[in-house]
Amino acid sequence: MTVTNDMIWAELGNPGQPTGPDLTHLDLTTAAVNAYVGALPVGITPPWADNVTWAAVLLGARLFTRRNSPNGIINFEQLGSAYVAKYDADISRHLQIDKFAPGVVA
Repeated sequence: MTVTNDMIWAELGNPGQPTGPDLTHLDLTTAAVNAYVGALPVGITPPWADNVTWAAVLLGARLFTRRNSPNGIINFEQLGSAYVAKYDADISRHLQIDKFAPGVVA
């Protein structure tokens, strides 16, 4: 299984269906996540394992959220500012990237 718009939209907790600019951005995000994960050793052959699909959905949600925070900062009117994480150990662990990538013997 690869990631769908509906899976990412649901992870974001948004009701209904995305429309307008949200739908356009979600389409781009979903395509980017599927291409990225599909090119990784853990995602090369669909159907992806459940943990890979879950991590891909989380990655998609994080990338979609960054739309409103190009510098990694989200402003909340009453609460101030917060950073959107650039790194998530759960995603890295399940996609076997970053420090969780398997060793390579040359």
